[in-house]
Amino acid sequence: MPVALLNLLQYEHYPIVIQVALWVSLTAISGFILVHLVLFYRRLSGYFLNRRKKKLIAKFENLSLPHLVLNPNLGKVPVREISLPLNDYISLGIYKSSHTRIVFTEYLMQLSDAFSGNVHLLIRKLYNDLRLGRHAQTRLRSGKRDIILGLHELTYFNVVVKDDTIFRLINHSDKLIRQEATCYALKLFPEPLEIFSSIKAPFSEWAHVEYFEIIKSRNDIEIPGMGRWIQPGGNKSVMLLCLDLAVYFQQVETADAILALLPAADTGLKRKLVNALGKLFDPSHAAELEQLYAAEPELPVKTEILKALGRMGNEASIPFLQEVFRSTGDIVLKKHAAYSLYHMNVNRAALVPLYEDATAEDKVVLSYIQNPIIKYI
Repeated sequence: MPVALLNLLQYEHYPIVIQVALWVSLTAISGFILVHLVLFYRRLSGYFLNRRKKKLIAKFENLSLPHLVLNPNLGKVPVREISLPLNDYISLGIYKSSHTRIVFTEYLMQLSDAFSGNVHLLIRKLYNDLRLGRHAQTRLRSGKRDIILGLHELTYFNVVVKDDTIFRLINHSDKLIRQEATCYALKLFPEPLEIFSSIKAPFSEWAHVEYFEIIKSRNDIEIPGMGRWIQPGGNKSVMLLCLDLAVYFQQVETADAILALLPAADTGLKRKLVNALGKLFDPSHAAELEQLYAAEPELPVKTEILKALGRMGNEASIPFLQEVFRSTGDIVLKKHAAYSLYHMNVNRAALVPLYEDATAEDKVVLSYIQNPIIKYI
């Protein structure tokens, strides 16, 4: 288009600067028009799609409200025995059009979120009776967006999928697909934590929190020992998640695996390991932490060791903590040693000897850690 216009203008007779200016201007104008045509097309198509969607939802509501929400048999007979007009839903085109089926599925999910109890179960029954799960499974072989939406739908309606399909997606190249597939496995697999052995890629902190909450909510499974996944050379993300789970479920037996991993761990992982060891509240491993403190050069790890000793509450560690308070010149270590003593011995008997040869700075620290108004950090 710009070339044709330039030929009409006989731009070859103009100086080169004018020729370049004309070329750039006409190209910019053409691009501007093209972009706005694309935007207009998308808005127009979006308008018609939304209008079609509203009409479909109106039809679904007219059919669903009397049969799902206001069904006269609810509360009188078991949900599994309630008959639903499947042919009426099929006549709306949920099998013929993928768009209609997706809109219908989204409507069922929104309706299910608004209700609980028998209505919620009846909506799930309708989904299963219409066998919509098989269509969601076909989306697992499509593009990224379809795979994520398909997994979300299958998870929401508790549709069982072959394990090998989910394991393949757990190690997919896309992190969002990996996360959605892992959520599916953790929510629906009978032994969900077995997937930890198959997870190869690291996952984000947000995924860490999501996985933790899902596992914590599973009351229908037996939680295995986390020590089997806290091993040298293991996936670091999986190990950190297992540490949090071991602390939450108070798996004291995991302490041996944590201690075995400590020598080879980097500073960040070592801090997490020591923190978890302290939160297991097992005083039998205090001696190992005291030895680790003497050989540890990193300040963050030393701090975690002092805090862990305070949580363990082993009175045999009192002389060690007193010595750390007296000998260290680092104010952070001094503060944590003092607070661990105070935490272990709230009657302050362990702090009394520290006042005998305390400097002015030491007295400030001792006063600080005993002040109930100050939140200890």
